[in-house]
Amino acid sequence: RVLFRSYRNRFIGTSNNPDKFAYSLVFMLPFSIYLSITKSKLFFIPVILFIFLVFSTFSRMGIIGLVVVFALSLNSLTRHVKKWPVYIFVFFIIIIGSFLIFNKGNKMLNRVQTLQSTEDSSIKTRLDLAEVALDMGINNPILGVGISNFEENSHLYGKKYYYGRSSHNGYLETLATIGIPGFILMMGLIYFSLIYIKIYQEQILLFTNKNANNELLLSKFIF
Repeated sequence: RVLFRSYRNRFIGTSNNPDKFAYSLVFMLPFSIYLSITKSKLFFIPVILFIFLVFSTFSRMGIIGLVVVFALSLNSLTRHVKKWPVYIFVFFIIIIGSFLIFNKGNKMLNRVQTLQSTEDSSIKTRLDLAEVALDMGINNPILGVGISNFEENSHLYGKKYYYGRSSHNGYLETLATIGIPGFILMMGLIYFSLIYIKIYQEQILLFTNKNANNELLLSKFIF
């Protein structure tokens, strides 16, 4: 029941936020694809469910994330799975089907079309909040305003008044809340994580057993 709670006819999940719900689904999608290939076809059920639920959130960034995962999956499937055309065809059908289900009254189409327009009020607000976060970070470069304090301080920065609003930008909000040192640390963690994943991929190539190939496939999906 919690999973299907809605906000403005958008499913929000347990996070009470449709965008965060969509991000979590997109994050889990590669692992479900991997398990459906290497373990059991039953794991394709959550793949279908995750794609369907991403569309149910009407989250533009969630849909972009879905497209990115689909593109990366296409690259990995064509390299490591013999029946990759079948998987790609099924993915395509699920995505198109989910889009059509939620496109009643062109609602989904209109939502996607706003991605290319800076005139959309939601996009304008997010651009303004990004400016707020940047201004907040510049004015508090060492320690920031404190973790989880962005919403309480958002009205004090930027050119427009916003109170109690999320920045919708994790990178700039990190800069604003924990300062430049914390921001550098976060970017360093991301950078070195990607480097070590790349090294792991190269090391796995030295092995030929099935388990190693499965690990390589998983690391490809993650990377």
